[in-house]
Parts: sequence; structure tokens; C-alpha cells
Amino acid sequence: MIENNIEFFNVTELEEIKAFSGVILSRLPANLRHKLNPRARFIGRNSTCAEIRFVSDAPYISLRLAATTNEQVPVIPEVKVMRGSFEHSRHQLHLNTVTTIHLIPPDFSHIQPNVLNTRGFSPEVWRIVCSSPSVIFCGLDTFGHAVRPPHKEEVPAFTCLCYGSSITNSNIDGWPMVMGQKLGINVLNLGLAGACHVEPEMAEHIASIQDWNGLLLEMGINILGMNPDEFARRVDYMLKTVTTAHPSKPIAMITIFPSSCRDYFQLKEDGGKEDKKFTEILRSAFAEYRAKGANIHLIEGSEIVDDPSCLSTDLLHPRCFGHAVMGLNMAQKLSSIFPLPKH
Repeated sequence: MIENNIEFFNVTELEEIKAFSGVILSRLPANLRHKLNPRARFIGRNSTCAEIRFVSDAPYISLRLAATTNEQVPVIPEVKVMRGSFEHSRHQLHLNTVTTIHLIPPDFSHIQPNVLNTRGFSPEVWRIVCSSPSVIFCGLDTFGHAVRPPHKEEVPAFTCLCYGSSITNSNIDGWPMVMGQKLGINVLNLGLAGACHVEPEMAEHIASIQDWNGLLLEMGINILGMNPDEFARRVDYMLKTVTTAHPSKPIAMITIFPSSCRDYFQLKEDGGKEDKKFTEILRSAFAEYRAKGANIHLIEGSEIVDDPSCLSTDLLHPRCFGHAVMGLNMAQKLSSIFPLPKH
């Protein structure tokens, strides 16, 4: 989405917030969110890995942002500022108040261009990468210098769309961002923390998006209590809808990541039944669509989370180390699945 010569990446709707004279960078449009499960209705409005992208020769830049959250959990909103593929700075935002961020471009004049033009991004591109709360864009001031969105050749040519649970919805240093950086690709993060219910409306939305080149589906962990037959129907509808709309594009399905829901972790002899059943459903759906000729691939979650110490003490969510390991493992898997450009 481009507005006022600024690209808002991983954003489908700019929702006006009059109290801040700004707009929320929403990943899912309201007319979709309001058809999903109650939690997805506000998680989909969060700005996880949304980016504000622009190019300007301004020597001084003033950026005004705010943040708000609908969850009663402690949160410290943060944005990561990048120039191309290089981290420039990090800035905390204060909830429900406008924060002004002052940016001065780095001096790359003495650096060889082949060093800077790496991983698909031009070093001229400012990228403000948002964290999980709803980030509100309140304005950009370049003090009279021109601003434009990045040209096509200044950003990666390949875009991967990721749909999944909180593990995918994982923030600015989560595994999707690590994977994207390693592969030199764009990442559309449509993870829905605690709200990945694989609804038909979500399948139709993903199918309607035209500018992704590869799809990564992490399904199951948020609905382990669901009737297995209903889960199978939802997985089938997702695959049927997406493969019909994008018959030649590669799709990678991930079986459920290892967690305390798995029998491997549990002392009870009958523990992990739901995890096992849902994983069987995912494998069966993959085999069915592969046999039909779909460009679909299966990645075992245990090959991505390959060490229990990747997890936090809830034995579900990865810690920082875990996200880094997962991102690199995923990049290795996808390098042989996605037709990626050479860098």
C-alpha cells in the first residue's frame, strides 16, 4: 500500500485514529477481522512486522509514531529502523502517546556498493519495522526534501506470506524476520497470536492476495481442542482455496512445532493425543494435494525447533535463541522449495 509517497508494507488498511491525528497500520482489514474469531478481531489489527518504507535524501528526518494495545498484558512497543538490510537503531514507543523519532542517515560513502546491496534491499531504503501492538503513523517530516516509495529494484523480488499462531506472529526479531533476512526476501506476516483458527474467510483472504510468491502455513496449535474432523475440513478448505487461486505457486505446510502438547514432553502415557492426531491430519492433507499435482511441500516442525531449549519455560513459545535457530533452519528448508533470486 502506498500513501503520500510512502510504502506501508504488510498493511492492508490505514484506520484513522482521530485522537492521534494518525492511522493504525492494520495487517487485516476490518471487514475481514470482524468475521473471524473474537481474538483475531483485534490481533489482526496489530502491526506485527508491518513496515514503513521510503527513500529520501533528507539529512534530518522526523517520524511521529504512537501505539495502542487491546490486550491486558504488559507490553513495551518498539520499532526497529533499518537502512536496507542493516539495522540503524531501535526506539521504544509509549502507549497512547505520540513519540517523535529523529533519524540521521548513516554515512555509507566510503563503503563498496557490493557490500551494501545485499539481501535484496537497497541501502537507500528506510525501513521502520513495527512490533506487535497497533502502531499509529502520525506523520513524517523531511524538512522540504522529497520522499518517494522504494522502486521495484530496491526491494526483494520474492515475497513469502506466513500464516500461523503466536509463534509466527512473533515480532521484529522472530523466526519469520530471521528467515527473511537470511533468504533476502520480503515477509508478509499474517500470524495471529492465539487466534490462528484457519477460518474459511482467512483462506479466501490469503487466496485473494496476489503479490506473494510463496506461502508458509503453520496451522493447528491454536485449535487443538477442536473436533479433528472440523480441523481437517478447515485445512482442506485452506489448501483447496489457495491452490485453486495460485496453482503454480509453492506452498510449504509446517507440522505443529514441538511443545508441551507433544507426548515426547509429557509423563502421562496417553499425553499428546491431540497433537499427534492434528499432525496426522496435516500430513494426510499434504499427501492428498501433492498427489493432485499441487506445488505443495511438507516441513516437519521438529526439524525447525530441533532442540527443546529453543523454548521458553512455558514449553511452547520460542525464546530469542529459539527464534534465531528456527529462522535459520527454515531458511535452509525453503532454499530448496522456493525459486529464490540469487544474491
